[in-house]
Amino acid sequence: MKSLRKFIPEYVMSQLNANIDGLHPHVMRFFLVLQEVGMKISECCGLPYDCIYSDAQGDYFIKYYQYKMKKEHVVPITKETAEVLKEQQNEVILEFMGATKLLFPTPEVTR
Repeated sequence: MKSLRKFIPEYVMSQLNANIDGLHPHVMRFFLVLQEVGMKISECCGLPYDCIYSDAQGDYFIKYYQYKMKKEHVVPITKETAEVLKEQQNEVILEFMGATKLLFPTPEVTR
């Protein structure tokens, strides 16, 4: 049996947008990318560190692996979203002492 794609209800999206400034910066950027691109959470978790690029005209794109179609997918993004992604790249470098494989890596838990 095929499962239906689950969407975040509109009232939840409204609440998240109304309180986005209170989210941790990594979570806020993650959420903004989800909204802008319309990808699945698992696809956003798997975004490579170097997933954005611009063309000769200065337009920005995000490239990610679409699991359902089993292929790379390229989506145009706004300059604002590109800046948010660049912020995330810079934060990853600071937090992890260099670029990582993923744009939204999970920090190691030390005990």
